Amino acid sequence: MARKKAELNEDIETLEASIDKLTASLKKSKVVGLPDLELFDATRLETNTSGLSTGSPAVDVMLKRPIPVGIHELFGPYGSGKTTMALHICANAQKKGLPTFYINLERALNKEVLACISGLDSSKLRIINPVTGNQATEFALDVFRTIQSPVVILDSVAGCAATENVHDKSMSEQTMGELGKLMSVFLAKAVPLVDDSGGRLILINQVRDKLNMYVAGHTSPGGRGLEHWTTQRLMFSGGLSKTSYIEEGSKDDSKDDSKDSPKNGSKKSSKNGSTKYIGKKIDVTAIKNRLGFPLMEAEMFIYFGRGIWKEKEIVKLATELGVVDKGGSWYSYKGENIAQGEDKLFEHIRNTNGLYDEIKSKVYELTGLSNEI
Repeated sequence: MARKKAELNEDIETLEASIDKLTASLKKSKVVGLPDLELFDATRLETNTSGLSTGSPAVDVMLKRPIPVGIHELFGPYGSGKTTMALHICANAQKKGLPTFYINLERALNKEVLACISGLDSSKLRIINPVTGNQATEFALDVFRTIQSPVVILDSVAGCAATENVHDKSMSEQTMGELGKLMSVFLAKAVPLVDDSGGRLILINQVRDKLNMYVAGHTSPGGRGLEHWTTQRLMFSGGLSKTSYIEEGSKDDSKDDSKDSPKNGSKKSSKNGSTKYIGKKIDVTAIKNRLGFPLMEAEMFIYFGRGIWKEKEIVKLATELGVVDKGGSWYSYKGENIAQGEDKLFEHIRNTNGLYDEIKSKVYELTGLSNEI
């Protein structure tokens, strides 16, 4: 039999009283329902903290909603563009008036690197050089406790392995598990603080060879906590064996790394002399994406000395979407041939006022992205 209306009302009143009691016991926390969450999300979307470009149009399109409020991990081999993307994120955050912090545990940041990133104001980037991983993580937590909508780059997770315990022990003493313990506690504390502040924590991480002789492959330092707590995890496939290097004046978009390719990705010897490499292609995979489809892939291009090659990525996306037509070596826009070859096309885009923004707007419109990202 159906329950009486009076009994249902009594149950609802009891439930509401329990929720009020629970809310009071949680102090600053709050028990919310779906309408409250929808209102909360709508309020966030109206602010300038809803989305933040990675600096790579291709990666932005892949993620659908790039770098939202939360914790994000960029991991891959050295030289694969992780720091470059992190600095582009800082540049885009500064354009929106957000405070930016760079925790420089690896002490590898320098003026030359910062000067490569278009739009980055290095005078507004607070760079912190801690000694131990404990200092780095405590500083990050203090930022999210006291500042609204900050962007904090932690470079890097592997650098946090130098904990206070490691510093206090001799070289011969075992310190296994120190990094995993530190990151587990740090991320558990960081999640509510990052969310409440409307900020972003960007963790740069590397890949390492597995020590187990029976299990070949690679892993990333920091333990399992990073996999569970992060909102988005981006894997960069680059380095010595998988990067495609781009030659100056090459007719091809890129040239795959082979046994005769340079290990530093800048020059190689050939029968006709030396060939200059001006950039490289990086494959970026969204290993985890809570706000979109996981395991999506994108091709990010880096121009040496300039950072992410946005023009090349926009042209590639525009060609794939039919915004720009390509017939042989000729590129046409709105039915009119505008350039022959990529180099001439980039030159035409640079010299034509508003053309890049117009093509970019059409690409973003077709892929469902906002130009404000």
